[in-house]
Amino acid sequence: MLASLVLTLSLAQLADGGDVDAADAGLELRQDDGGLATPPVGEAGAQALGVGGLAPEALLDAGAPLAADAPPVPDAGVEPGVEPAEERLTTVVTATRSLSRLSDAPVPTEVITRKQILESGARDLTEALQARAGVELFPSLGGTTIRMQGLGPEYNLVVIDGQRAVGRVNGQLDISRYSVEDIEQLEVVKGPSSVLWGADALAGVVHLVTRQPQRPFGASGLVSYGLLNQLDARASTELSRGKWGVRGSYTYRQRDAFDLDPSTVQTSGSSFRNSQGSVRGTYGSMTGEGVFADLRAAGLWRIQRGVDANSTGAVFDRGANDILGEGSAHVALPLGPGRLSVTAGLNLWWRRFMLDQRNSSALDQLQDSTDRNVQAMTMYEVTLFERHKALAGVEVLGEEFASPRILGGTRRRGRVSAFLQDTWAPFGTTRLMVVPGLRVDLDSLFGPVVTPRLAARFDPHSTVALRAAVGTGFRAPSFQELYLDFENTGAGYVINGNPLLGPERSVGLTFSADWQPHPRLAFAGSLFWNELSNMIAYDSSTSDMGLTFTYANIERARTRGGELSATVSPATWLSWGVGATVTDARNLSLDQPLDNQALLRAVSQLRLRFRSIGVNGFVRASVTSGRPLSDGEAMTRYTAPFVLVDARVSKTFFERLELFLVANNLAGAGNASDLLLTPRQVYGGLSFTW
Repeated sequence: MLASLVLTLSLAQLADGGDVDAADAGLELRQDDGGLATPPVGEAGAQALGVGGLAPEALLDAGAPLAADAPPVPDAGVEPGVEPAEERLTTVVTATRSLSRLSDAPVPTEVITRKQILESGARDLTEALQARAGVELFPSLGGTTIRMQGLGPEYNLVVIDGQRAVGRVNGQLDISRYSVEDIEQLEVVKGPSSVLWGADALAGVVHLVTRQPQRPFGASGLVSYGLLNQLDARASTELSRGKWGVRGSYTYRQRDAFDLDPSTVQTSGSSFRNSQGSVRGTYGSMTGEGVFADLRAAGLWRIQRGVDANSTGAVFDRGANDILGEGSAHVALPLGPGRLSVTAGLNLWWRRFMLDQRNSSALDQLQDSTDRNVQAMTMYEVTLFERHKALAGVEVLGEEFASPRILGGTRRRGRVSAFLQDTWAPFGTTRLMVVPGLRVDLDSLFGPVVTPRLAARFDPHSTVALRAAVGTGFRAPSFQELYLDFENTGAGYVINGNPLLGPERSVGLTFSADWQPHPRLAFAGSLFWNELSNMIAYDSSTSDMGLTFTYANIERARTRGGELSATVSPATWLSWGVGATVTDARNLSLDQPLDNQALLRAVSQLRLRFRSIGVNGFVRASVTSGRPLSDGEAMTRYTAPFVLVDARVSKTFFERLELFLVANNLAGAGNASDLLLTPRQVYGGLSFTW
């Protein structure tokens, strides 16, 4: 089967430049090129990951016997031009749900550090992920969503410090609402991850690891302004004394609506006004000894406005008001030979949606929807017999969704899950690791669901790492798919949910290889294959009320493809990466391509650093082939290919002040019919740190 897969070129991440001194290796507090003082990679990463059911560095210590003999292989997920000390310190959690070194991860994990986010000029999560070849972003009227391994947004899970993000609309989560101000690093794991993260992780997981207090006293700010009345203003401050620390931040963003087709009255992209803030407090030893506690609260208020028109000629002023609240508490403490973690979180999303028909009130709408989500988890991790790092956990999830568009108005469901995982080093070193895992979910609507996974890593040489994983996944139908009761009188159709729907199931296989023959040169490749059954799709019929759509488990699908990356740092001032990905995604029931999945996507990034004069440059580009579109029953056409080019240049003054100029979508990609990209943007600003 693997022999039939197409191995292609895909960018994992840019290499950092050239020769590395102690500061660049993350051995002490340093000033990065963005003018922001940052702590060592390992310290910041471990500190930030001490939440969401994760213990801090003590978990690394618990697994230390596994890493005693083998040098780490630099992972393609981080910059290859760094010394082993920094690579060894970089910590991740998404692949195994326990804190571990990236160099030891048994599952391919891409990491985007805060330093890289700042250098790219990203303002939100969408822009931070823009140049990932294996992560395709899809813009729509409601925002931007994620596609991975040929599967749409409903099959990709977004988590924040281990807690599920809420606020999906029709199964889609708008990731553009998340500012980068609170992001310490991003972790991306592709392939079925339901064994650790539960439902909706069939295609992969994107994990936002948020920032925590790190310095005795610090403050930073940024302001930028540009075309389309775009304003981005951010400020944060932090204080740390002994075991105690607190951090707060605030971000305000705005942009006017835009129209890619001036011949029509409707807008292509909505205007928005976005306010986002957070506060966080921590207590505990940074060595992981004793008790570690973490409290976090965050809120977001977003207003979007646009103009719609339907086939009958009616024109509507559309508005959406979103309020999002997130809160979590985490405690980790030593218990017996291992470490116990307890986490609880509460998330609330409220949306008011309004349609105001011009010159009439016949089709006006005013709807309030709420999504409440309560999550709790207890996890215990222990090292056994010096070769097993065992993890066991119990997770509880409760959700309530209320909307006038669903039968009964309010629906609730709960899920209790238990999961086990063992990281086994048969020979006492990390040259070979075998990681079996098993999860059992008991869903109040669908009963028990079992999702096993088996992963393995083998390092035949100090410069080579081979990884393979096979696992199953499932996606529980959304409340809308189960209970939707919606009639669009203006367009003449009805959509009904189906309470008899069952979960979608998948079986996935991934294989990857990383090779770094030189500190300034790295390659990585991967192959994937996913088989989906019980896929949910529309089943249409005609009645006196017009066309009626009903959800049904009627389809099967297959996605397969591969990625290959190459990054090079020929000099300390230059880094370059190129790549592409090929994805063959088909609806097997209809024998046609899956909607909106491009066959080929190629990317490139170029980074310039002239430290002596404080000037930095960053350019990224991507080429995406045409995407197939269908009417639900037959493929209708392919969209046109498109090119995206973004550039940023900055100048640092006095080591604390940075001036920058950014130009996005220089090629002017986008159209009003199938590619709702923000038109060419130019903006500039300044940032400072103290």
